[in-house]
Amino acid sequence: MVITLVMLISLVISYIDLRSHRVPNRHNLALFSVLLFDMHRIPWRSSFALLSAVLLISILCSVGGGDIKLFSVLIVTQGSYLASFDYLRGLLIATVLMVAMTVAYRRSLQGSIALAPVILAPFLWLYLEI
Repeated sequence: MVITLVMLISLVISYIDLRSHRVPNRHNLALFSVLLFDMHRIPWRSSFALLSAVLLISILCSVGGGDIKLFSVLIVTQGSYLASFDYLRGLLIATVLMVAMTVAYRRSLQGSIALAPVILAPFLWLYLEI
């Protein structure tokens, strides 16, 4: 049941972000609430270091607040997945694919890029053990 809800909420978040470039707080809270039932945490110092790195990178790259909150939800509840090399590799691949699709669609790199699908795709891949 938890896996189904995580998939459903992740798909809703990704769809909304693709359409409106927003990640609503209520959806982040819903994902957080469901993931509390199946936590894969890391030590709090590692979580803090990872959250600090995400915040620093997001400030430097002008990432939206909803995406930062989404990352925070995943780090706090599923830190062992996000701190893995497999997640980082998947995140880089998903980022390159999303940028390429955005450039192909708009024919330029102007504007914002939806990052929720980029954040959630490698997480779901690891979480579902695909």
